[in-house]
Amino acid sequence: QPGAFTMERVNQTENNVDDDDATDQSPDRRNPLANAISRLRRNPGRCVAYSWLLNVFFVAVMVVVSILAATSDSGSDALGSDSASFSAVWLLIVLLLVVVFGSIILKRFRSPFAIGFLIGSTAMTGQMLFVLFMAFLSVNEDGSTSSENKAMSSFSFILFFLFSVFTVILGKYRMSVIEV
Repeated sequence: QPGAFTMERVNQTENNVDDDDATDQSPDRRNPLANAISRLRRNPGRCVAYSWLLNVFFVAVMVVVSILAATSDSGSDALGSDSASFSAVWLLIVLLLVVVFGSIILKRFRSPFAIGFLIGSTAMTGQMLFVLFMAFLSVNEDGSTSSENKAMSSFSFILFFLFSVFTVILGKYRMSVIEV
């Protein structure tokens, strides 16, 4: 597909952006972070792609943490352990669905409706992750010494932040991602 949102397309536009950098003699050459940010601003497609890939990576880590938390809490007699197990499994299912359908939307179906649906679903997933962060944090304060619950609260906050950032980035650069 000529307008497909793939890494090949990102790499092709990266080559064009790098050619522009060769003529730029700005004093920011010593600051690699400023260079990376300016390249991402000039190529919004790459910014969206990299932020999505970062979310996918952390979701893969969260899948493992969710499985560990669900299996460790299921046999426990502690207060709220069954609820924490259910929350871990539910989060696992929701995150996998968002990642799979989000990847399909970004690669194939980049209509205004699909991109709007992705923006809404990532915003709602981020809010759910914040609520689960608070829930697992309160389970930890109730005397649970489960390291899996602490990991669930930590990764829930990290993913809340990453999904929120991705939602803002996709919302800002949605017109460069949408195929007409």
